[in-house]
Amino acid sequence: MGIPDKVNFHKQASEILYSDLLKSYLSKIKLEEKVSKLEEQVKREKLASKGWKTQAKKLEGDLISSGSTPANKKSNKKLLDEKDKLIESLQKKLNGTPAEHPQTEEIVLIQAEKDHLSNEVLDLKAKLLQVNQLNEELIREKEELIS
Repeated sequence: MGIPDKVNFHKQASEILYSDLLKSYLSKIKLEEKVSKLEEQVKREKLASKGWKTQAKKLEGDLISSGSTPANKKSNKKLLDEKDKLIESLQKKLNGTPAEHPQTEEIVLIQAEKDHLSNEVLDLKAKLLQVNQLNEELIREKEELIS
């Protein structure tokens, strides 16, 4: 294989590496956008849960203010129990472990893939740098032979 062939080979190799690097970088950006959207959705869900809590408290206040006739006691107690269950389930969702949120697993997987792609991008950058250095050496060698 002659020097011009080696130069062309290394030029093509660097183009391929650059293409892979670009694809990995774009994938990383897309994953970052997904993570951002999922985090925003979790924030919105927490706000909605706070709204439900507020409604439950208001319901409790309404029940207390409605009076406590014997006929109302059973229905009031039932509504208060439902309210307590609602508040308890919402608190578990908000204060529970990350695995309890339905999209937490997806976020973790996306984050792991993002980390993997970041490592791959770094590896490809290192390979590209090596190929570019070898390409420069071959060009210098070619110029020395031509001179």
